[in-house]
Amino acid sequence: MKDFAPALPGAYQNAGETAPLLTPAAHNASAPSLRLAPRRQTPVPVDRALPRVCIVGAGASGLALAKTLYEAGVPFDCFDTSERVGGLWAFKNKSGKSAAYRSLHANTSRDRTSYSDFPFPRDWPNFPHHTQLAQYFEAYADWFGFRHRIELNRTVERARQDEDGVWEVTLDGGETRRYDALCVASGQFWNPAWPDPRPPGRFAGLELHSKDYVDPTEPADLRGKRVLVVGFGNSALDIACELGRKENCEMAYISTRRGRWVIPRQFGARVWDAYYPHPALESAESSRRSLRTIARSLAPRRLREWIRLWRLESAHGLPHQHGLPQPDEPYFSAWPVISSELYQRISAGDLAVKPDIASYDGRIVNFTDGSTAEVDAIVYCTGYTRIFPFFEQPFAQRPQDSTSLWMQIVDPDRPNLAFVGFTNPGCAVMPMSEQQAIFVRDMLLGRFSPPSSQQMRQELSEVRAQMEKGAAFPRWYAENIDCAAYVAALRRVARERRARNDGAIPAIRNRPGSAAPAADAEVGAA
Repeated sequence: MKDFAPALPGAYQNAGETAPLLTPAAHNASAPSLRLAPRRQTPVPVDRALPRVCIVGAGASGLALAKTLYEAGVPFDCFDTSERVGGLWAFKNKSGKSAAYRSLHANTSRDRTSYSDFPFPRDWPNFPHHTQLAQYFEAYADWFGFRHRIELNRTVERARQDEDGVWEVTLDGGETRRYDALCVASGQFWNPAWPDPRPPGRFAGLELHSKDYVDPTEPADLRGKRVLVVGFGNSALDIACELGRKENCEMAYISTRRGRWVIPRQFGARVWDAYYPHPALESAESSRRSLRTIARSLAPRRLREWIRLWRLESAHGLPHQHGLPQPDEPYFSAWPVISSELYQRISAGDLAVKPDIASYDGRIVNFTDGSTAEVDAIVYCTGYTRIFPFFEQPFAQRPQDSTSLWMQIVDPDRPNLAFVGFTNPGCAVMPMSEQQAIFVRDMLLGRFSPPSSQQMRQELSEVRAQMEKGAAFPRWYAENIDCAAYVAALRRVARERRARNDGAIPAIRNRPGSAAPAADAEVGAA
């Protein structure tokens, strides 16, 4: 914390024990209503009557869950293969799971990216660099005093459930520990997805995935080369723009099979998400509803869409005006990609837009519109697939979509198995994972009971059927979720199910032969 604390404003340093974490007032775009929680000075005692939990991962989601359980006195162990906390934001960590490249910045603004009770320093930039995010996560673990509960350089090799429902977790080195519940927060951006099916032909140049890209000189020297970037997500745009600068590459191309809306990081003086409340605010969903209600009462839908497009065109331009395919979806019906530099590179002739790849022929790439390009290297920014290598097949390949888990958290076949951070939100991951962690904590503490496995499977089946028909379905099961609506749904479901409370998951702590985890014993003795 020594490097982070001095940057915090004095008012945050002096936050008292009674300082509210969130004000009840509606979110103000220019002054978010977040407050720093007091620094924890003494360890939280473990309540051994509560379920023992294993957390896999100490990235943005795992840290949120660890802190939430720690403050509730829940006994847990948190394992991470890296030597540092922070997950993908821990640049070049030795686990090999960081997908950060040297120039990476957050795409969501500072005041909407932080955890609810640990705001970023006010003098940090609107879109922090990955080194600052990594520093932030280190500080978070220290500020709330739970770092000693995290075991770094530890790999979960296997997790299996015995006939009693207990999770047997085997670590590298062969050690096995038993847990009442397993929470997976291992992240979803570390197992590269490649084009499938691959275009026919053979490419004779260098091929790499964006996960391995660091900068124009690493892992391969691309300076002075002709490079094709495949994909049109946020990483693809960052990398294509970086390679498109003449001091880096002779020429850069970007290949996309479909159009997507592109928005800048800022509209004038305001960050792009200035009108989106921090998801943790109690008023977030009601504020969004109020704004939508007012807007709908004042203007018809077509006029509202025209105004939004006019604003985007005036500030930034539209995709088709820069040689990109026109998006199929209405503006903001799917999450846009964010880049303030893309159109500049295209206009300067540093970056050429190409459609989908048709085939390869040596170093010649043929595209579906009949055009060709001779390139020395291809960087595939084609996303990631979720994989859980510690589970036995075929479970190691799931969940893969938004309807695999109840509330996108709980496995319907194994109610003591939860996944945190496996959503595709239209906001930052940290506040969303924090709210999922609260949901998991309340379930573990017995503050509410989840539905039966049969009820969860039925609910998910009904949602899938509604999606296939194109009918309306609960917004919190959407692939691209509305953050405020999702958080409101988590809170509503927890409230409604409190009346059907059956108690917490029973603990195995006192069963013969079950040993308390090392961290458990350490804190209990403190």
